[in-house]
Amino acid sequence: MAAHYVSIPELEMRQHLEAQQFKEVKLEGTTEIVYGKIVKPHTCLRVYTSIAHGTSRKVGEDAIRVCLVYRLPEGTIKGIGSDKRVNRVESWKKNLQLRLDKWELELLGPTCQYCNFPTKLRKGKNGNFYGCIQYPNCKYTENA
Repeated sequence: MAAHYVSIPELEMRQHLEAQQFKEVKLEGTTEIVYGKIVKPHTCLRVYTSIAHGTSRKVGEDAIRVCLVYRLPEGTIKGIGSDKRVNRVESWKKNLQLRLDKWELELLGPTCQYCNFPTKLRKGKNGNFYGCIQYPNCKYTENA
């Protein structure tokens, strides 16, 4: 049976995320509500809710997106990995939680021993490894 789009009320999303210590983040140029939570020094897990003006956008206009960002020393933000999307279907809470758990468990590797930036899980011809997010400026790797 095909999943059906559901509209997610702002209050329901807020309660779900604030229960996990996420806080609303104001981002210039963003109309949707965004939540963030620091998961490591200088590293924030963000949830772009697709909710603007009290309720989620219409079907097909967007999905909930989860991304990990790192604040560089000069203050700019660098995305780590790609956005992970969560469709707005009946099981959105469970699917969102799986995405949140996966980001914390799989993408945050050890700290780079050369430049002290975080590493992320990468796939190579010889298997999985952790590589510095500053690649190609830093080529540090470590076995996963």
